[in-house]
Amino acid sequence: MEDCGKATYVWPVEVPRFGGLMDEIPRCRRCGEIIGVYEPLVTLVEGRPWETSRLADPLAAALDGGAYHRACYEQAHGELERLD
Repeated sequence: MEDCGKATYVWPVEVPRFGGLMDEIPRCRRCGEIIGVYEPLVTLVEGRPWETSRLADPLAAALDGGAYHRACYEQAHGELERLD
């Protein structure tokens, strides 16, 4: 560290983690490709498809239903029901 004439204090800090859930990059269960942060993500919650994104819900891909790209889910299981 370069001395700029000011006192510098450094304390050891531990950053809590989610026990590994966030360490894995989520991959689509159908195609195996990475699901991007902004991409629509479909996961199963109590057996029903739920659409979100990693940005909106960072833990969604860690749910038991796995994760799919929206297009991959629709190719495998049919079109998602829209609530518009």
